[in-house]
Amino acid sequence: MIKPTWYTFNLKPGNSLKLPAKLMLKNGYSVSYDNDILSASLKKNNSEVGFEIFSKQHDNIHLLYIDVPNKNDRKQGFGNLLRALSVMLMKENKVSNMHLEALPEAFKFHYKNGFRTANPNVSSAIDSMESVITSGFDTLTEKALVTKNELVKVGEPAIISADKLFDEFLEYIIKNNISINDLKLPSTIYMKLKPAQVEEYKIKYNKFLKDFGVDYII
Repeated sequence: MIKPTWYTFNLKPGNSLKLPAKLMLKNGYSVSYDNDILSASLKKNNSEVGFEIFSKQHDNIHLLYIDVPNKNDRKQGFGNLLRALSVMLMKENKVSNMHLEALPEAFKFHYKNGFRTANPNVSSAIDSMESVITSGFDTLTEKALVTKNELVKVGEPAIISADKLFDEFLEYIIKNNISINDLKLPSTIYMKLKPAQVEEYKIKYNKFLKDFGVDYII
């Protein structure tokens, strides 16, 4: 097991970021961080098998891109490890949120790792309600019609209700193993990981870290 050694880098005046030194993991794996482009690279015997690119605002980490490029390398826990490592950064840097813009085909991965809907404006919230309305899921469709009308009438105060309903929608898709090809999901799904979800999922994150030999407790 390897315990991370942390270094602080100044990004711009008033904004800094703590990153760990290179992590030498189990079975020839390693993770190294680039403090210039803000990225994490997961390698097996010096060959990259996964990576993540991110940025940091004062109280928020923005996940820009995560990928395991080779299909043969998928379903081996690499994406889960990278996600747990980003939560480790979130905790170590004492930021309260981590957000991302998910593609429709990726939302299940993010949702299963604790991310929830976080529409940034009324327009995106209405788009999410339109997806629910066109789905044909009776009970959810009725709720979405009501919530869409609320968004049109009162604007931003109704976004929280829209986010909660869209989470119900996403969970329904996952639980019933519904293909996204049968749905009209937004081209971008705005998601956020909050402290409550970190607490809820920390056992899962810690397992991902331990499986690869990272001595860190979320």
